[in-house]
Order: sequence, then C-alpha cells, then structure tokens
Amino acid sequence: MHANGRSEHLSDSLTIEQIRQFQQQGFLVIETPQIGTTEIEWCQEILTKLIEEGVGSRDGRNFDLAARDGGADGPSPQILRPSLYATDLRKLSCRKATLAWAKQLLGPEASFVGDLAILKPGHNGGATPWHQTKRFVNRDLIIEKSASGSL
Repeated sequence: MHANGRSEHLSDSLTIEQIRQFQQQGFLVIETPQIGTTEIEWCQEILTKLIEEGVGSRDGRNFDLAARDGGADGPSPQILRPSLYATDLRKLSCRKATLAWAKQLLGPEASFVGDLAILKPGHNGGATPWHQTKRFVNRDLIIEKSASGSL
C-alpha cells in the first residue's frame, strides 16, 4: 500500500468467468474491495469539503438529491463530476483497473465519461436497494453503463 493508503495494484483484468457472467446477466459483482479504508477516508474528506462549500452549485452539479423528491427523509447532497473540482480524485487507485475492466466488457473504445458522489447520511431515509443504471448519451454515440449498490 502507498503512503497515502492506496492499494499498490488492483488486477487490471477480469477472468473469463467474470466476463461470461457479465455477458449472461448484464452486470458483474466484484466481491473484493477495490479501495482501502485510508483512501476512502481521504476521498470522504475531499468530497465533504466540496459539499459543505457548495462547489459546483453554480454549474448545477452540486444539489440536494432528496429535495428533488420532496426531501422528507432529510438532505442527500449529490455532486456530478466531482473530479472536475478536486482533480486529486482522478488519482483514486481503482480508476485504472475499472477502466481496464470496462474495455474488456464493452470494447477498446470504452472511456471514462464521468464520476458521481452522493452523500447519504446514516439513519437518513430507507436503504437503497441494489440497482443497475443505464444512461445513453447521444453525443457521438457515447454509451455509459454503470452499476451501483448500497455499501
């Protein structure tokens, strides 16, 4: 592990079985944590500062996700593309490996198109069930596919 708590190396390639699972089920579960505790804390510190300072609000990238749904369960701040405002986030150890995985699963033209951070404070609202999200952007036929789940 690096001095900043980042993993030295994540596997840049998926197994044939993992690729087959993705092709059959449309998603892939990676059981092994891809980011260490120290790096999570480092990232949390950066994202908390961005949220507290309202960075990206003028651009429409920092807003309360819960307020859009009535806000009954309390705030749930979201920042679209936080790495535009805190470029150190581009150094996250998992980015290289996940891009390599995307290229294996989606083809060599796959590229990083964005990041997203949602702060959902503990004991705020109900659990977010695992879900799969697809977003198609008609800009030179860029296709973004992402999956997310509760931690």
